[in-house]
Amino acid sequence: MMRIAAGEAVSKLDDLIDQTQIESHKSQPESIARGLASRNAARITGEYFDSDELLAELM
Repeated sequence: MMRIAAGEAVSKLDDLIDQTQIESHKSQPESIARGLASRNAARITGEYFDSDELLAELM
């Protein structure tokens, strides 16, 4: 991860923002693929989970 020190140019901040956006976009296809695989597995097994219950467990 890039860090910006006091006094560094704004262009360095722009570079950091660009890199963060690139990393976010790189992980997006994998996240979508996992979601689709989970959906397909639920359709095959008929096993679905209530989102409110799952969120409560995470809290």
